[in-house]
Amino acid sequence: MNAHNPGVRRILSGYCRRAPVISFVLLLAGCAGTKVLDEPTLPPDRNPLAVARDRATTATLDWVIVRDGPGTWAKNADWDQYLLRLENRSTTDLRITEVYVEDSMGTKVFPGRDRKGLIAGSKQAADRYQDADIKVKAGTGTAVMAATVMGTTLVGGSVVGVGLAYTSFASLLGISTSFGAAVTAAGAGLVLVGPAMVIRNRRNQRKVDARIQDIRSRLPFPVEAGMVKRAALFFPISPSPRHIVISYRQGESTQTLRLETRESLAGLHLGRASGQ
Repeated sequence: MNAHNPGVRRILSGYCRRAPVISFVLLLAGCAGTKVLDEPTLPPDRNPLAVARDRATTATLDWVIVRDGPGTWAKNADWDQYLLRLENRSTTDLRITEVYVEDSMGTKVFPGRDRKGLIAGSKQAADRYQDADIKVKAGTGTAVMAATVMGTTLVGGSVVGVGLAYTSFASLLGISTSFGAAVTAAGAGLVLVGPAMVIRNRRNQRKVDARIQDIRSRLPFPVEAGMVKRAALFFPISPSPRHIVISYRQGESTQTLRLETRESLAGLHLGRASGQ
């Protein structure tokens, strides 16, 4: 079936109007959705993207899973997944009470709870940047982030050197430590349209919704004395974020850590798509 045929386009547009499709993402056949991958990969591991510490706590950003990037478990995801490590070096328990990302325009972006909310937040971000004549492309501009983690250099905008995958987040992400391709190629066979495509997309969406609920860390997030805990937080797409701000409460005191990401996440979601 030819998606360029006027009749097919009318069918697709009718069903696409009912689907939560983000305008800045080019989707297969005009109405492709997200789905859980059969063979997700593990994120790379060598150097952290950012670290902040005070007398009691160390917060580390290990990786950001972006659309169809390393560590992704969902195809065509219109959100970011931040992988954090939180160490309580004190003798008193604490609770992480608030986390937000500050994007390149200074907007505070708070974690999302479900797929629909994340997509809506990403659409708002795209509109906000479009108003400033800045184009957002989900999942692009990751070269600096990859080079930071791998301890490599950029040559012509590409990362030189390939690092190791790591298993410390495997159970948290619900993925196998044996990994395959991060993103499988789109099927070359039948393209479903009409009710069959809608039913398939809804089934895929339910699976993605369930996986988000299984993975996401809830706030307040406890970190017991002397413990290191890992957290996964989902955010709407946040272009080239400047900071991650983490607030925690310990006893009657509230403290704040600011992780500087201005350099390590420079250009995130603002880069050109591969091949352009």
